[in-house]
Amino acid sequence: MNIIYAFYLFGSATILLLLAAIAWGRRPLPAGREFAWFAASTALLVASYGLELTQDDLAVLKLNLYLEWLPSAYLPAFWLLFSLVWCGYGHLADRGLRTGLLAFSTLHFIVAETNDYHGLLYTALWVDKTGSFPMFRQSNGPWFWVDFVYMSGCVLLSNILFIRQFRHTRPLHRRQALIMMLATFIPWFCQIGFTLGIANGIYLTAFGLSISGLLFAWGIFRQHILEMVPVARFELVEMMRDPVLVFNEAGRLVDHNRAASSLLDTGKDQGDELTRADISRNAPELATALELAERGENRILQQGNRVFSLSRTDLHLGTERGITLCLLHDITEQFRAEEQLQALTITLEERIASEVAQNRAKDQALARQARVAALGEMVGAIAHQWRQPLTILAMIVQDFHANSTEGTTPTESEWAKFKVNTMTQIRHMSQTIDEFLNYQRPNQIRERFPIIRCLEESLRLFSAQFKEYRINQELRIPPGVSPCCFGTPSQLTQVLLNLLANAKDAIVDARSRNSAPEQGRVIITLDDQGERLLITVTDNGSGIPEEQRERIFDPYVTTKEKQGGSGLGLYLARMLVETGLGGSLSHADLPEGTSFFIELPVSAEEQP
Repeated sequence: MNIIYAFYLFGSATILLLLAAIAWGRRPLPAGREFAWFAASTALLVASYGLELTQDDLAVLKLNLYLEWLPSAYLPAFWLLFSLVWCGYGHLADRGLRTGLLAFSTLHFIVAETNDYHGLLYTALWVDKTGSFPMFRQSNGPWFWVDFVYMSGCVLLSNILFIRQFRHTRPLHRRQALIMMLATFIPWFCQIGFTLGIANGIYLTAFGLSISGLLFAWGIFRQHILEMVPVARFELVEMMRDPVLVFNEAGRLVDHNRAASSLLDTGKDQGDELTRADISRNAPELATALELAERGENRILQQGNRVFSLSRTDLHLGTERGITLCLLHDITEQFRAEEQLQALTITLEERIASEVAQNRAKDQALARQARVAALGEMVGAIAHQWRQPLTILAMIVQDFHANSTEGTTPTESEWAKFKVNTMTQIRHMSQTIDEFLNYQRPNQIRERFPIIRCLEESLRLFSAQFKEYRINQELRIPPGVSPCCFGTPSQLTQVLLNLLANAKDAIVDARSRNSAPEQGRVIITLDDQGERLLITVTDNGSGIPEEQRERIFDPYVTTKEKQGGSGLGLYLARMLVETGLGGSLSHADLPEGTSFFIELPVSAEEQP
């Protein structure tokens, strides 16, 4: 019978050594290192007792006992440390506690090995051959009870930890917690039975540890005890507001927190592991998100009114086998905000397009208004231009009529003179009409044109008005200069006419305030600066009020409110110079009057 027991114990010891090797290979996992030492010391203790059952010689048994005290001395310490780390209290197993436990275990080992000198652990050893097979017995000394209290305390604390674990573990991990609780309770009960003498001298603790080894083997290979620590994960996973899913290397769902329960409405017991097929059948959107995450793609998962972003992380933890951690971040508020932002962006784009269309229509209206105002100036200029030739023509007609009424018949020479004089005035008036038509014609063809022609035409159109208001006009062009500009001639003419009209009004306004000399002056200067041309229009009028100097080119800003000014002339003039001619328009105040500067590029390549 003892041989049968011995073989059973040797088999259990072999399993425990295998578990120790597996745990040592997975020592980066939670409690892996502690379980390796615990399983190794348990295997040595079980094997030593199995060897004890095969011997009946007292000397051999005593030698085996010396070997047996090594694992039995350190087993309680490794047991408690494993329980603390696996149950999530690894922070308590600090260096101080480990040092204290190992120091007491070492002291117990020294006391056991030197017992022949003091008899503290046992007082006598003998072989009892009265039973069915020889039994190795001992008479306990006082230190035996110290060791018994120490070992029982460590095991009792471990059992309390596993009981707490079982109470707090979710159904999915109840099997793990139950295995751990049974594997720790059985050797404890066996130790108590051995101490009370129930087994008639048989060391029941060794058999209890062998049973624990079998339970641990089943737990490690079937329930993945070393890969998942339920209580240790409670604060980290269970209390998270975002859903957490944990898959093993076979793709089975081995863990999830409460937040993920609503996503896994499978109708199965929560204690059962779920396969990918279960998830695909009952939660197809989640299964699709998981497949996309495996390919490295981000997936937005909508579940009811909530929106999640799924991320996937592989955790190998230093072993070939690993787990996959899937986190579903609740981005509902962010997703709704992005939707609102997208809708706002679309609305904003529509509003911008509408505003651009309105501004374009407004600019076109402003241009039309400014052009109408410029046409008014042009009509006034034509009226002044026509007034003198019409007066001359009337005088010629009246004089010719008076001569004919005196009874004298006009001679042929007088008829010729009459014809020449009248045609001269008519051609002058016709030339004015041609200039008006050239200005009015909407010709937007850009070309190179001589600037001097535009300057002369502009002054000629205003010459009659300047003469009426006693304004001297002067065109200053350096000798030998005949520059050309690229653009539309009518646009430059329109700008010049606007500046000349403003100059005339400023001089008239200055006279009304008695702040200017009786004789007005308007000077146009052309300077060739190489790649740029500078046209300066200077007058000795009233100037620009200080409060309007910074806004003089803004629309609806005018210095001629009493005369009904629209405030569009200078705004349109700057727009024509900048967009049509590729130049710039600016101004400067003088002690008497104002200067406006038109800067234009010479070559077409410099146009914007």
